[in-house]
Amino acid sequence: MKNKTDKAEKVFLESIDHMDEESVKEAARQADKKLKDLKESGVPTLIQDIWRDIVTMIFMSKDYYSGKYRDVPLKSILSITAALLYFASPFDILPDFIPLSGFIDDAAVLSLCIKLIKEDLSSYIEWRKESRKKENKPVYDD
Repeated sequence: MKNKTDKAEKVFLESIDHMDEESVKEAARQADKKLKDLKESGVPTLIQDIWRDIVTMIFMSKDYYSGKYRDVPLKSILSITAALLYFASPFDILPDFIPLSGFIDDAAVLSLCIKLIKEDLSSYIEWRKESRKKENKPVYDD
């Protein structure tokens, strides 16, 4: 299994260079749909610990492409885009329909992305809290 996660991480890292700003909106849309589907069918154990981070990356992408939040390096946004597109794809290194192990590669890719953008994600979370507070809205209610 380690070989599969290493391969997934390699695919993710190589795909970052092929992302562009046009991909950001589509990645957020696809990942958002997948999250809603998973919420209905049950969140796989393998991604429960990073669920909030996945949601945050989707919000960050949406705020980026809408122009609300641009205080982030483009490389971080493209990394998020690549990770979300990998996650949203049902046909990756370990297809999601494989019971118990189908999300191992997704978890590896998302965890690596989170590690790479940790500081930018933290900055975004603080910005979002302040921004939503000013609007008198919950942080994650959209």
